[in-house]
Amino acid sequence: MNQKSSYLGVTLKSLLLLFLVILSAFASLKVMSNFLKDSEWGYVLITFVSLVISVFCYFLIGRQNSKAKSIICSLIHVFFLGISLGTVSALFELYFPGIVSICVFSTIIIFLVFLTLFITGLFKINSKFLKFLSLFSLVLIVITIYMLIVSIKGFTDEVLTILIVLESIIVIFTTLELYQDFEYVKNEIDAGCEKSYEWQLSVHLLMGLINLYVEILRLVYFIFEKKKRK
Repeated sequence: MNQKSSYLGVTLKSLLLLFLVILSAFASLKVMSNFLKDSEWGYVLITFVSLVISVFCYFLIGRQNSKAKSIICSLIHVFFLGISLGTVSALFELYFPGIVSICVFSTIIIFLVFLTLFITGLFKINSKFLKFLSLFSLVLIVITIYMLIVSIKGFTDEVLTILIVLESIIVIFTTLELYQDFEYVKNEIDAGCEKSYEWQLSVHLLMGLINLYVEILRLVYFIFEKKKRK
């Protein structure tokens, strides 16, 4: 008889993966800060390679019939994801020292607040709102493309104001998506999915959390950049 997933199992695996991401990201941040201060291409190369490996392993996770292979793919995925996260953070830290600490703290606070709201049931997302989020994700693609086009013109005060407004919208949407991730994991566990599926659920939660951190990092960078020009 196959064992079923549990909240405890997903929680423990999520904490393990989160620890691995933090460990690899911290190591990458320190290495990049010490040895690649004069080489932005070094940041780009290491970030690109680690992201490619991470994405490749991510798509392999759900295609493994063996529990052991699924675990290995999950661990490799988050390890290289942490490296890419560390290199990106190091680059932002190079321009604005202290920005990473601010964004990590903000991400933790938002995560804990929404987790509390989810557990207590004080805030719920109905099916209509889920459809709205799905449709709005298409709008986000347009917003992202527009932000890239606007950025090409250079960071003037007007451009930075536009980027801050648009990035704020993305952060709000990403936060709501994280809440949606909680709901997805709950539904899967309540439906009685297999024990081995806990790794996929944990990776899914972790990706939502990291995505939130990256968007907050971008938003704070735009804010700092605008303040610097005053």
